[in-house]
Amino acid sequence: MSTDPRNPDAVGTPLGLGDLVWTERRWDDWQEVRRTIEQRGLDLVRVGFVDQHGLVRAKALTPDALAAAMQDGHGAPGTLVLKDTANRTVHAVFDDDRVLGDERLTGVGDVVLLPDPATFRVLPHAPTTGVVLSDLYFPDGTPMPLSSRAILRRLVDDLAAVGLRPQVGIEAEFHVFRSRRDRLDPAEAGMPGDPPAVDLLGGGYQLLSDVVLDEFHDVTDLVLQVARALDLPLRSVEAEMGPSQVEVTFAPQDAMAAADGLALFRSTLKQAGARVGLHVTFMTRPALPNVFSAGWHVHLSLLDDDGVNQFADDDGDGALSATGRSWLAGLLAHAPAATALTTPTINGYKRYRPHSLAPERIGWGWDNKGAMLRVVGRGPATRIENRAGEAAANPHLHLAAQLVCGAVGLRDELEPPPATTRPYATGERLPTTLRDALDAFEADHEFASALGPQVHRWFLDLKRAEVARHDAHVGDWEHREYFQLF
Repeated sequence: MSTDPRNPDAVGTPLGLGDLVWTERRWDDWQEVRRTIEQRGLDLVRVGFVDQHGLVRAKALTPDALAAAMQDGHGAPGTLVLKDTANRTVHAVFDDDRVLGDERLTGVGDVVLLPDPATFRVLPHAPTTGVVLSDLYFPDGTPMPLSSRAILRRLVDDLAAVGLRPQVGIEAEFHVFRSRRDRLDPAEAGMPGDPPAVDLLGGGYQLLSDVVLDEFHDVTDLVLQVARALDLPLRSVEAEMGPSQVEVTFAPQDAMAAADGLALFRSTLKQAGARVGLHVTFMTRPALPNVFSAGWHVHLSLLDDDGVNQFADDDGDGALSATGRSWLAGLLAHAPAATALTTPTINGYKRYRPHSLAPERIGWGWDNKGAMLRVVGRGPATRIENRAGEAAANPHLHLAAQLVCGAVGLRDELEPPPATTRPYATGERLPTTLRDALDAFEADHEFASALGPQVHRWFLDLKRAEVARHDAHVGDWEHREYFQLF
């Protein structure tokens, strides 16, 4: 292991990062990581970052290489932040002098991953391997703006500047199937490749069935193992509505911890499941008979510097405070644009159906699970549950959308309309396609201002490339509809 990297004579700083990042907190966290590596006898640590789609991209480093990366970072291809969901680079990086207005994004030059030791964990399914999330920098030492963590951190810091701290509790739904794949034929390895054939677990429709939950015992044990290894505040594991569907809930955390935790949970659970023949997917609506849509719900409140919930009404009657009402109104006013971040896949819009426990319209209600926004709890537990998000959303960008909308509501002291008791009959419709959501996102000047023009354009370019590939594909529906008819 390296000597003290806070001493410039001990380790060089060719990237100029070391002097920028060594706070006492980071140093203490790094020392804890070093002890864990030595005590557990770890051979490798995966140094990764959460990409634009919420996926963890990583390299496996030896402990000595990790020590160097903690000081100077570790290089990775810059095009990783420019890829769509099929791993296709959406910009002409060899033909353009500047990509998104920045010459540093051309030519597949490197970005630098600087590990955050506070995120270090040992993988439960690979006990000699650790994982740590990173922040992104350019080689010249300046922060990389096209970074999920950086985007969320900036918005969290903006709220901290006015004495507010978001607390986030997450409910995440997903599906677990028995995989039939024992090999990958070369012909199936495309961009993207063919998905595996799977079998359902448990019974049919099953909401909170104790019998089905017992049939899921291997899955619940795996979820518990993963959550414990990642130090996540797991509260429950439930047999959800549809066949093979599971829901987990986590206790409230700070926004960054919640986003980091969900990103690691999704990636780690998929890996751990694959090792025992399970296919875990956070795709919203798999193309399988009778499978129910999966979403994830964000429970959010704002705490002041003393830890007091600013959504709670002073009268204690269960009503929202003025702060809570303004935050709620901001979420409603900018919901069409926010949907591009909370439901960023084409498939996710198949979930917005009437009377499905998923929202279809923009509105809010008191403890109403058909409304997009559900106000629930009393006193310190008062919170706003946003039910619009899909299970595949990037956690950092999903939460960023909440902060952008809510902050606008606070700034402009907005007031929400009356609560609805008929969430599928009243209110403006949510966007019905990703294309519509992207149009709303492009037109919403508050998102362009809060995220910055480069990030705003980056996200639009990525997702519109995905839509264009979808539109060019001849699918099963078209073939079945027209091939014989005409």
